[in-house]
Amino acid sequence: FNKPVLLFFHMNSMIYQQFKTRPFNLILNKFKEQNIKNLILAPILTDSMSNLNHRIEQVKNHIDNAVLNNNNNKLHILCYSMASLPIHGYIHKYNAGNKIDSVLFLSSPNQ
Repeated sequence: FNKPVLLFFHMNSMIYQQFKTRPFNLILNKFKEQNIKNLILAPILTDSMSNLNHRIEQVKNHIDNAVLNNNNNKLHILCYSMASLPIHGYIHKYNAGNKIDSVLFLSSPNQ
């Protein structure tokens, strides 16, 4: 891939404060071993009070920043587990075809 790849994952805010993205650094390293060096970790932080719209806005911020920092190129999205719902919401709410080249859902409970 020469386009950026965003890896979205769902994480509790308190756990993120303690561990940051350390649990996902192994994944990041595996991508680098495969010569995919432009993987961007994109956590969707929640707590018991977070609603879907709040998570969709986090997705929007990650995508807007990645597009801006990569010459407005389209992105590839990897979506792990519960991050799939806000990704779906973002795509439908913002008609994101001009920013996203492909989406892959991994271990997603959503169809």
